[in-house]
Amino acid sequence: MEDTRLGAILLETRLVPEKRLRQCLEIQALTGGSRPLGQILVEQGVITPRALADLLKIQEARRRAQDPAFTPAPTSTSHGPNLLTAAIELGANDLMLSEGRAPAIRIGGAMRRIAEDPMAGPELWEFVRTQLGHDALERIAQRGALTRALQKTTPARGRITAFRHLDGLGVTIRIHPRELRSPAACGIDPALVEVVRGGRGLVIIAGERGCGVSETFATMLNEASAAPGRSVHVLDRCFEYPTARVGSMVTRRAIGTHTRRLDDALRAALREEPDAMFVGEVDAPSVQLVLHAAEHAGLVVACVRARSASEALLRILSLCPPHEQERARAVLAATCVAILGVQVVPLADASGLTVATELLRFDDTVRDIVRMGAVRRVSSLLRVDDAPCGHSMDVALVRLVAEGRTRVEDAFPLAADKSWFLDAVSESVSQQPVGSRG
Repeated sequence: MEDTRLGAILLETRLVPEKRLRQCLEIQALTGGSRPLGQILVEQGVITPRALADLLKIQEARRRAQDPAFTPAPTSTSHGPNLLTAAIELGANDLMLSEGRAPAIRIGGAMRRIAEDPMAGPELWEFVRTQLGHDALERIAQRGALTRALQKTTPARGRITAFRHLDGLGVTIRIHPRELRSPAACGIDPALVEVVRGGRGLVIIAGERGCGVSETFATMLNEASAAPGRSVHVLDRCFEYPTARVGSMVTRRAIGTHTRRLDDALRAALREEPDAMFVGEVDAPSVQLVLHAAEHAGLVVACVRARSASEALLRILSLCPPHEQERARAVLAATCVAILGVQVVPLADASGLTVATELLRFDDTVRDIVRMGAVRRVSSLLRVDDAPCGHSMDVALVRLVAEGRTRVEDAFPLAADKSWFLDAVSESVSQQPVGSRG
């Protein structure tokens, strides 16, 4: 019996190399097997539309020979509502889509569905093509995932990530308001704002993914680039934030698009001697270049994935080779102005998120501690009332609870020293019911 599959016919006729056919079959599998293989072959330039028409005639003839009652299945062209617009109107922080599952949003840390019916594959594929480009599915098939900033026509800022998983295709969208928040709303100390606007040295933004690092980074960049006569270089993987069009000369380089690696972009930027450099997530190949830039350039603002200021310092040192760590401590002590840790916390009424910050100012005491390598002592310094070097994240969380802006049960999981946090909450919010203290 002759094989009626189009792929088998292609191999039989030797029109398509097996490697190219496998790639197209992988793209087809990504879309749940519903997109015709012939359409994918034409889109990929493997065969011409005329050749496809001839192959389909051969395929249909073989099927009819085996099953006279065969008739082609109808295709569906229905499309669902604009889920992204609905999520923005509801004030969502995240939109999550997946084949075979109901669309969901996250508001203030709580998830809820925005539709009861599971999302069909074709609807999600069309959504991905609309948001990420006509070649998005092919790129996801090759890489496994694809991340880009939301389109400028979208009534919000953010980034969209589409990825493969066991059940097919998934999409997560981080949503930010169209307008940037003010430095005060981001918890940025006024003295730190002045440094960003025209000072020198290293400023580190510390936080985990989804904790407000990108928004804080964007606000600092906006302040730095608003001043006239400065050259500002921005090196990041995804530009989901606006850049001031007046004032400074801002150069943006997307890692993975304009340059392969962050360290390559840093070397190029150092040769151009900008007044300020804004660096996305620091990695091992780039950490020593960031420290070098802090020594010899003007202002350097860099992001580090860490939960606190002390963890950020340890993270930077761990990225350096062992024989370079002593020098790295010396450079940090000499150049670092401050470390700002950020964390988002659900509002008490669950209507959105607020920001809690940890601030470490580099005074003489902190510099000596860093030089000696006793970095973990920083946490205890920050927990002292009215510490001259700043405040800890736990202090900020207690303050938010005392002000009634967030609930104890929402802040408790984010506290580093949970015992101290509960004791501090008990003192500052004595009227709080015992059951709500964690």
